[in-house]
Amino acid sequence: MPIANDYKLTKAVIDSLNFEVQKPNLSMAGEDFATYQKTIPGVFAFVGSNGSPNAADWHEPDFVGLDETLPIGIEYFVEGSLGLLSYLNRK
Repeated sequence: MPIANDYKLTKAVIDSLNFEVQKPNLSMAGEDFATYQKTIPGVFAFVGSNGSPNAADWHEPDFVGLDETLPIGIEYFVEGSLGLLSYLNRK
């Protein structure tokens, strides 16, 4: 059975962000985070770090993460965390 993000938590994160979120393309990527989501609801996101066509994926030896993508990743985690806290405080 596939494990998916919790809808309400995901909405709370997305609604708190000051930038556009894109739905990722379907992927055969494997991630251990799904194991955690069997026990507790969660939100998993792909945070882009290159964007170049045909760029190597993050587990490939030729992967290159661009430094200029770090601020948006930090912004995602800070704003998303604040959105989750706000949502949980209203419950």
